[in-house]
Amino acid sequence: MSNTITFSGLASGMDTSSWVEALVNIKKTTLNNLTSKQNKLSTQQSAVSSVQSSFNALRTKIEKITDSKFGGSFDLFSKTKTSSTDENFVTARSTSGAASGSYELSVKQLASATVAKSAKGALALKGSSLMSSVSSEVAALADEETVSFDIYTNGLKNSITVTKEDTVDDVLSKINNIEGLSANISDGKISLTSEEGTNVVIGSSTDSLNISKAFALIQNEEGNYESYHTLSTISSSSKITDALGADVLGTFKIGNAEFTIGEDTTFDELIAEINGNEDAGVTAKFDNVTGEISFKALTNGSFNINIEKGTSAFTDLLGFTSTDGETGVTSLNAQELGSFAIFSINGETKMSSSNSVSSDVSGIDGVTFNLNKVSDEENPTTTIKISKDTEALVTAVKEFVEQYNSNLDLVDKKIATDGDLYGDTTLSTLRSAIRSTATSKDSDASVYNMLAQIGISTGAATSDISKLSDHLEFDEKKFIEAFENDSEAVKSLLIGGADNKGILSKMETTVEQALDSKGYFTSRNNSIDKQITDLKKSISNENLKIDAYQARLEKQFQNLESMISSFQSSYSSVSSMI
Repeated sequence: MSNTITFSGLASGMDTSSWVEALVNIKKTTLNNLTSKQNKLSTQQSAVSSVQSSFNALRTKIEKITDSKFGGSFDLFSKTKTSSTDENFVTARSTSGAASGSYELSVKQLASATVAKSAKGALALKGSSLMSSVSSEVAALADEETVSFDIYTNGLKNSITVTKEDTVDDVLSKINNIEGLSANISDGKISLTSEEGTNVVIGSSTDSLNISKAFALIQNEEGNYESYHTLSTISSSSKITDALGADVLGTFKIGNAEFTIGEDTTFDELIAEINGNEDAGVTAKFDNVTGEISFKALTNGSFNINIEKGTSAFTDLLGFTSTDGETGVTSLNAQELGSFAIFSINGETKMSSSNSVSSDVSGIDGVTFNLNKVSDEENPTTTIKISKDTEALVTAVKEFVEQYNSNLDLVDKKIATDGDLYGDTTLSTLRSAIRSTATSKDSDASVYNMLAQIGISTGAATSDISKLSDHLEFDEKKFIEAFENDSEAVKSLLIGGADNKGILSKMETTVEQALDSKGYFTSRNNSIDKQITDLKKSISNENLKIDAYQARLEKQFQNLESMISSFQSSYSSVSSMI
């Protein structure tokens, strides 16, 4: 439409602009009708979209149940659950399809893995080690600075100073100078003993060196002090040669894997290499507190971890092996041997290399028993029960019923006399087909042939028409009773079996056809799109016609004003002459 500003009636005094506007508005009747049709189609398109979303949601809820035909984790009908009379001893997990049953288990022995540990003191603190290696207070000292700690014997205070150059032996020697005390180091542990009748207290509030922390000292029942773990000055980031010397250079074997120690190889690097090699068959660990290295077999059982010396003295120096100096023969030192699990199921004794007992060991398909603790006199057996798990299926059926009812409500609203899709017979037919399927009989089904028989119905029978409803109601108790009575019959009725298709499978087909690329929703949307496109063209053409019509009217009235103005001018001239 033209937005040209015009000034009307300058000569005639008539409001020609209003006349033009009124005449144009009369001409807009067709345009307004077209615009109204376009708005109505847009509203219908929005309504179709909302109904389509509802049908998509219904399909999803149906598929959650009908996808059970694919088996495995999709099969809601075959899910099982387990219970244990005491989970401290035995628990279990079951897969879909596991047979229901009750099992009495007694655990006589748990499975464990063999562990090989380095000898005590192999990487332990030594008397020659500097105090700065075990104490951050000493390590922070500058030259000629000192820290101190106190030891009280029968209440008498004895102060000991420590410098940055002092070794562990230096400190122990100073302690030994205190009357009635004796201190020494063995296998990386410090011990401090007192003569009978001597009361010893280590430390005071004025100490600048926490010697108890540095030496990991605790007091025993006799009143003496000792380290509660082996002390070490070696960390996992240390070079192996720095800790054990050049004799470690070379190769050694663990399991079927060979490893090489070079001049710059650190404990961290070696541990990572062992853990990354499946042929080693172990998990390696370095304890930064004790300096202990251990290898734990990946497989449980009472057997040795194979450790061979090779050209490196690493395994000898850590005490995993011992080599005879005269014969050169290397022998494997004792290891903490693992064990197999020994247990019984319903009185039958069995053995397993794992505490997680699978069906190939137990002989019970679909069930894995987890042995957690050896049975005792108070709990000689643990009862494990396997039963059907209906929770997921019940939830899926509830969700289907809710979406089904929501779907019908939405369709009913849209096709009602005041609805946006009133008169849409195809949608009305589609709605009837879904409703009919839900209440129909599956004649080929065996035990159950109607949803109402398994607790999915339109409610109790009544003669009151006002109380009749298309809505489905779900009786969970009745459903579970039917399922426990014959789960396969319930499954057959809902999703089909060898001789029948199933109620929900039929409904799924109807819904999928409507949602198909050639189905109702696509066709309906395409039809509306075409109508809207055609209307837009008609509206555009109509606007052009109105603009042209308005322009002609404005031109005609402008010409009229020009003629009146000319007449007025001539009249003035004549009047002037007279």
